[in-house]
Amino acid sequence: KYVSDSIMYLPAYDTKNSQRTINDLNQKFQDLQTSVMPKKKFGFKGLKQKKAAEPKSVTAAEPVKESSEINLETGVSVRNKVNETIELASTEVNSADVNLVNLENCRVY
Repeated sequence: KYVSDSIMYLPAYDTKNSQRTINDLNQKFQDLQTSVMPKKKFGFKGLKQKKAAEPKSVTAAEPVKESSEINLETGVSVRNKVNETIELASTEVNSADVNLVNLENCRVY
């Protein structure tokens, strides 16, 4: 601020020298600030986008009713599945009970 206020009274050499000094100090400050600043936090955003792009084998689950049992449930039931990816639509599950029985190594979305 002092240099900019007294620029009218200083000779051209002193003005250029002062501006050069100020620019050097600003550059040193920026370099120091970037070296001291903490690194950005690691996130899993890229991983989620990659998984979304991969094709999935999806099986739509429907309410299962076994003939040997009388089932009084009003919700969605998925039973006896192995190594499957099961996707339940929000329209199927909306305000309903979800019953998952005897699933082995399955993913339910």
